[in-house]
Amino acid sequence: MEEQKRKLEDKLKEMEDILREKGLRPVFFIGSGLSIRYLDSPNWEGLLKEIAEEVEFEYEKLEKMCKGEYEEIAQELEYYYFRKIDDQNAEKGRRESFRSFIAEIFKSYLTKYRKTNMSDEIKNDKKESTCNLKKIKEISELQKIRPEAIITTNYDTLLEDIIFCDKCCRYIGQEGLSYNYSETEDKINLYKIHGCVESPKSIIITKEDYDNFFHKSKYLYSKILTLFWEYPVIFIGYSVSDRNIKDILTLMIEIMTDEQKVEFLEHIWIVDFAENENEECVTDKEIKLLNGEKIKISCFSLNCYLKFYKAINKVVLSQQFGKLNFTISENVIELLIEPLYQQQDKLKVVVRELLQNALDACKKKHVPAEIKINICEDDEGTYLEIQDNGIGMDLQEIKENFLTVGKTNKKDNCEGLVGKYGIGILSIFLIGNCAKVYTKKANENLLSFKIYMEDNKKKVQWIKEEAQNIDAINSFTHIKIYLSENTIKEPLELKSLGLEPYITKSKNSIIVNIMGKQETIPKIKEETCFLYCSEELKVYKLEDNGGDESESNSLLKNLKGLVLYNDMISSVVYEKREYSQLSHIDIPFVVLDIKKMDDAEEDVKTSLSRSVLQISGRVMRRIAEQIYKAEIDKVMEVIQNSQREQKMGEIDKFDLLKCIRNSSKIMEKDVDIIIKDERLFCSTQYPCSHIVICGKEEFARNIYKDFSDKGVLYTEGHMSKTDISNFLISDYLICISEKYLDEYIYFATNQHNGLKKQALIRILEFLGENLIKEDMTMKVFWDKIKDNKENLRSKYRAKATNGILWIKNIYRNNELKVNDDYFVIFESLSINRPLDSTFCKMFKEAINEKSVENIFDIDGLSES
Repeated sequence: MEEQKRKLEDKLKEMEDILREKGLRPVFFIGSGLSIRYLDSPNWEGLLKEIAEEVEFEYEKLEKMCKGEYEEIAQELEYYYFRKIDDQNAEKGRRESFRSFIAEIFKSYLTKYRKTNMSDEIKNDKKESTCNLKKIKEISELQKIRPEAIITTNYDTLLEDIIFCDKCCRYIGQEGLSYNYSETEDKINLYKIHGCVESPKSIIITKEDYDNFFHKSKYLYSKILTLFWEYPVIFIGYSVSDRNIKDILTLMIEIMTDEQKVEFLEHIWIVDFAENENEECVTDKEIKLLNGEKIKISCFSLNCYLKFYKAINKVVLSQQFGKLNFTISENVIELLIEPLYQQQDKLKVVVRELLQNALDACKKKHVPAEIKINICEDDEGTYLEIQDNGIGMDLQEIKENFLTVGKTNKKDNCEGLVGKYGIGILSIFLIGNCAKVYTKKANENLLSFKIYMEDNKKKVQWIKEEAQNIDAINSFTHIKIYLSENTIKEPLELKSLGLEPYITKSKNSIIVNIMGKQETIPKIKEETCFLYCSEELKVYKLEDNGGDESESNSLLKNLKGLVLYNDMISSVVYEKREYSQLSHIDIPFVVLDIKKMDDAEEDVKTSLSRSVLQISGRVMRRIAEQIYKAEIDKVMEVIQNSQREQKMGEIDKFDLLKCIRNSSKIMEKDVDIIIKDERLFCSTQYPCSHIVICGKEEFARNIYKDFSDKGVLYTEGHMSKTDISNFLISDYLICISEKYLDEYIYFATNQHNGLKKQALIRILEFLGENLIKEDMTMKVFWDKIKDNKENLRSKYRAKATNGILWIKNIYRNNELKVNDDYFVIFESLSINRPLDSTFCKMFKEAINEKSVENIFDIDGLSES
């Protein structure tokens, strides 16, 4: 006895561990044994005996005549019952009358249960009271369990009315199984596959019923097969000798590998009844299948089921089991959607969301999109309508995806679908309080419903209306939203809908009709306008394409800074940190077609509001590489052309430098190019010792050879007083023209338009002046400068040569004349615009490939 008890406890613990490891709620397969236990209702044979008694026919004769086959006995009883009933009931017909009688039998047992167990009367029979209390405790524990699903062949309503009360979504017969959904996530799907007393016509009992049932039950079998294959299964009060179950088990065992059989049989259990506690045990019950093969399933023979139910609840109710789910608030629009889109034009938001869904639907159908966007009026008001020729939706998709906030069927897709947050349909309430949806899948029925606000609640209701121009074969979705008054702003045009500028692929068609005025969204026609990167990425060329002003090319220019991301136009933010050569370049129009969205999830991120796209990672690298390649090709063309000209003495390094900068926007603004020893260099390193000459080109040409061995970075332009001051203070300044000194000393009136105090002190020291001291206030300091500006000017002009004050005499060139112009030379230990690693690698490869290292190279500069 103790050994049996220990073995039973061990097996229960083993079941708990398997359920916990599996991480899935069990499926209950419930038979008449449970109703017998709690309702004292009859089993199949007991039911047939009650019917035989009603029709006054000796059951034993029927049993012998039908060789004990219950289905055939029921068939005969149906005939005798119809013969006996009165004319009034006969109007229902044989089938319905017989099943109505069966329904009343089971209803009577349910009524008796309610009277017995829900009465305040105290039982005098202590034995009966103890027995009832035991069952009440069992039911109480069973009520706590939330199985994944319940499949039952019972006709009564014990499960939905007594045990699980209002927690069930009931589906009666074969038809119910086809939906596989609950109206809410906390409901239990209850599949009554042999009918229900609430619908007597559905009851399956006779041989004819069973024959028809098996003939039409292909979907049922596939459903049960799926549940058995994926979830742990517990048979309660169900004889595994039943031919329904044997048929399914036989099929499963036949198609399984040996390894799959072992795993499958480990997560199936049977709960059977033991007459008393001493007989409680757990055994491997051997079941002979229809093909002759035998399997063994763990069978718990129990007098009290309480311990078994508690074992399941110990796992299912634990915090480690299953997932937590959010419940969507009635105020989801106000709490989530409104704040999400509050900075955006709401009409544009809705058009974008629904257009995105329409394009995705066409991708799922693998057809070119033919989309119509209409703003029109009818008797109900002004409406926005979007029609697509996409895949459409069936009832299950409408319930599980379309109407479920946060649920989307676009995850883990390989079709380049953009939507993934499952909130798009809620956006309709931003612009109106009522929308009508018409949708159908190919060769299926049209589904029409409306979504609307009533008493501040979001509701859905079927409608009988049909969409216009219905194609009986093909699929589509039409969504019509009636606009609220504050949504309609004049004038209504493409810009109002966020469709200007906009572009679509050549295979697609998007037609917009605004109050009778029709416009077609332009298509990308000229592929020559793009740099080819891959099927997934195209970048519009940076140059003006030879003055080509075709409609398509002109439109592409207007789309600069936008992305056509899987057919949807979007604003974009590029992560340029690793690509310094793109610092001053506006990345042109980009077309991104990414089929495997999950592969690029970290590289292409869409904000929840869908207002902007963020591109980084590998995708950003490929865009940068394509732009770099185009720019480097331009530079290489200039360098190669210069080879012949240099040999003939027709071009020098300054001319080449100018041509290179003019050929490429990157070289113009984002690369420091140094002339050294008759070659051009750029560098990847910030530390890079060189000389900077800033002024007119003619001045630079006249002196750069004096510094050629050190490397010269030539730049035009005007230097600020701050930069001049810093070069003086750090002792990097070589020379400065009188024009700078006039501007920042002679004409300056205070520290705001003159050199810094420390820089001025250095100049005065250089000129031999000591009229100011370190501890002077700024006012006193500048008063001194202004009072002595004529003297100071005469001194730096007297010391200058040809308009240049040489701070470092070792570099003096007395032949250089700058007249009355800005000119400065200084030493530098670093460059401001080095090459990023990607550009450097590509540029180096191009230089080596074209063998132009003698003209232009990377690094090779002194750092001393």
